[in-house]
Amino acid sequence: MRISQQQKMKRTGKPGELGRSNSHKLSVAGRLANKSGNGGNALPTCSELMLPHSNSDAQSDDSMDHYSSATPPVSVVPKSSSTTTKRSSFVEIRNGESRDEFLQRGIITIGHDTRDNNVIGAALLERLDRIETAFVAMKKSDGDADEDFMQMLPLNSMYDFDIFNDLKSKSMSQRLKTHLIGIGGNSPRTIVRSIARRLMTNELGKSFSWFGHRNNKKLADTNIGKVIIAASVRNTPLITEADVKSTMIDMLRHCKDKRRTVPVL
Repeated sequence: MRISQQQKMKRTGKPGELGRSNSHKLSVAGRLANKSGNGGNALPTCSELMLPHSNSDAQSDDSMDHYSSATPPVSVVPKSSSTTTKRSSFVEIRNGESRDEFLQRGIITIGHDTRDNNVIGAALLERLDRIETAFVAMKKSDGDADEDFMQMLPLNSMYDFDIFNDLKSKSMSQRLKTHLIGIGGNSPRTIVRSIARRLMTNELGKSFSWFGHRNNKKLADTNIGKVIIAASVRNTPLITEADVKSTMIDMLRHCKDKRRTVPVL
């Protein structure tokens, strides 16, 4: 049955379009067969299939989705368990040692540290013993020196007064104060006189006045004068600092009187 030219145009839309399309398909197939040489299994290029390239602006989102769906999913292969085994063995083994050897070496190290600490502790105890021994010896020496000072009383010369007045030893000063506080009497005046008499003789008192009047030495500013006040002031009987000063002024004034058999102080 023959088909007219008009019917061909109705089917293809353009005259000769069907012929060109068929010839294009045949030419592509022929080139594929020639290139493959193995029965036409080689894939055609994009230009031969008249497909847009991947970098073409004409490529639509639909074509991208179509070709991306054909990409096979990437499978994640788990790592071999040999890495974990090596890591755990590295923790257990140190410097080529087994676990038992490592633990044994740690115990030995702790034992050495304990022994070193014991040695250090023993050395510290020995040093403390030496310090304590030296402290006891020093305290005994100070006690002997204090006893020697106490035997100097009452003071009879300016030389002895200057030595005793220094009183650099705090223990000596406290011991002297405690000794003088123990001196009692039936009146404030008697107590102050007794304390002064225990420290100074009448002969030494001639060189002093309480405030340093008439070219005399000022007893109030010396350590001996301060000790007299500290040992005399008390509540029973009531003795004030003013009472001590007035008594000492009167006593030192009478030290310059004519020599008597019984000392004034």
